[in-house]
Amino acid sequence: MASLRAFIKEYHSTEAGVRLFSDARNIHLFSCLGAAVLTLLLWGEVPGQWLLSWLATMTLFQCLLTLCARLYIRYGKIAHLRFWLRIYSVLSISTHLTWGSLTLMFEDYLGVWQQLFIQQLLFVVILGSRHLLSRIYSLFSANVVALALPSLIGLLYTEHIEWQSLVSGVILGSGALYILYLAKRDAEDFLAQLNRDPVTSLMTRRTFFRELQRSLVPGDSVLVCQVRNYTAICNTLGDSAGDAVLKHLSELLQDALPGNAIIGRLSDAEFGMLARFAPERIASRLLSHSSRNLQWNGHDILLDISLGTASDDGKYSDGKATVRRAQLAAASSDAHGSLVSYHPVLMQQAEREIRLRAGLAQARQNGELALHLQAKVDIKTGKVNGAEGLLRWHSPVFGEVSPVEFIPLAEKTGLIIEIGNWVIEQAADFLMHLPGSDYFSLAINVSVVQFAEENFVDEFRKRMPTLPPGRHLELEITESVVMLDTTVVRKKLAELSEMGIQIALDDFGTGYSSLSYLAELDIDTLKIDRSFINNILSDEKAARLVKTMIDMAQGMGLTVVAEGIETVNQLDKLNGWHCDSAQGYYIAKPIPAMAFYCQYSGYPKTAGAAR
Repeated sequence: MASLRAFIKEYHSTEAGVRLFSDARNIHLFSCLGAAVLTLLLWGEVPGQWLLSWLATMTLFQCLLTLCARLYIRYGKIAHLRFWLRIYSVLSISTHLTWGSLTLMFEDYLGVWQQLFIQQLLFVVILGSRHLLSRIYSLFSANVVALALPSLIGLLYTEHIEWQSLVSGVILGSGALYILYLAKRDAEDFLAQLNRDPVTSLMTRRTFFRELQRSLVPGDSVLVCQVRNYTAICNTLGDSAGDAVLKHLSELLQDALPGNAIIGRLSDAEFGMLARFAPERIASRLLSHSSRNLQWNGHDILLDISLGTASDDGKYSDGKATVRRAQLAAASSDAHGSLVSYHPVLMQQAEREIRLRAGLAQARQNGELALHLQAKVDIKTGKVNGAEGLLRWHSPVFGEVSPVEFIPLAEKTGLIIEIGNWVIEQAADFLMHLPGSDYFSLAINVSVVQFAEENFVDEFRKRMPTLPPGRHLELEITESVVMLDTTVVRKKLAELSEMGIQIALDDFGTGYSSLSYLAELDIDTLKIDRSFINNILSDEKAARLVKTMIDMAQGMGLTVVAEGIETVNQLDKLNGWHCDSAQGYYIAKPIPAMAFYCQYSGYPKTAGAAR
């Protein structure tokens, strides 16, 4: 009995049951047509009253089967699917018994070859429904047995078996076995499709966890790979590009692991794999291959992936728990193309993130978000020539929440679109009301998620008024934006430049920088990250590198802004290199926009006086 239950469970799926009920009407119409044709063929050979009674019984069963299917489609729920399938199965087996008993009922009126013809016709009928019924192989098998059983029983109880009857029985039994073989093959193909992701051909999430649980032993590691710019790629280039990325990455994963490795697609842009030996080596190989651009329809796509790994602790050998820990590790990665190992602290961070999400969703409506401004100065004159807008969140529950924490969270949840539009409106309003007519540029950061929106430029245009003379809005983009697709990015930046918007490349040199970006894109300003500025006084190589950046950018007609200035010596060094502007705590700390507005006309004329 246990083996029978296992057999039924293996060749049954919820998808197959739902599909059966959806297409049941076609099966029953086909069966009714077959019964009508058979009635016409036997008319005159068999008493009409008996034949019509048999046809009426068949029609009644087909109507009941159709009614059962339609009731489930209209009123049934997935949770009650097996209940409806039991009713359907009883009716279906009864129907096939009625089919199969036809030759027994009328054997006195039919010859052996006529009975054989009818039996083969019945097999043709059931073959017509094989592609649908075979998906629930246990039901299909029972139907085939019910169809053949009456005739086989009739042969067993025949006193004198003629050779024609023996041939008929052999053909009948062989036909039944062959149909069962075909149906089993169809069922296995259908289950294989259910167990494989249609885009990548890797295991589905359910299949991956099942195989992982079977194979996981203490000490094994699970590796999770996340494509961080997948949503941005889909928004920019369409779902076809996203599918191409998934196929490309699935091939890289299969190349990086042995042929029999357990690899599955866990979600839209997340993959899991069992890495028994040296997950660091596998990750290194995968990162090396994924760093190359993917060529798709004339577009260059660079994957931004993060990897997380976790080992089974040996207590429970729980595959889902191990995958969850690896997911937390991958999600905590800050750098492009890095591997992070799980640590218990990550679970605490995840719990905090859940609470932060709920708070962030209401932060803007509750007035908890604010725009702070940090002044920039012309290094040569010391005069304030602009500022950078920095978003701040003061939560009554969590207190001051760092942008490093809530900005990635807003990008994950999609709230960054709404928040980013609000920042644009706040910056434009500030510039509209700022007194004076001297040159002043206000820079705001644009998230890669927001920039990747197809209608980003149109939405920006709606929120952007005509600014007074001397007032400029500058959008700061990072290299993650450039990584989307050069063609699309170039088009959007050109449209923004036509509107008079200045473009700055922020954090230059901290990621996968390419000098070709500076030549190909409409960029006005290059911002040198504070990580380079920190060492210009103590490290000769760092100093030469920063000077080279300045000379190169200015040679290309770009304005250079140095970030993170904390001492007067750093400022003097940059002044000697003819750097254009500077920003940092030595110049001024970020302050609320209203305070900046009030102080702007009173800013000192020499850099570093306002600290």
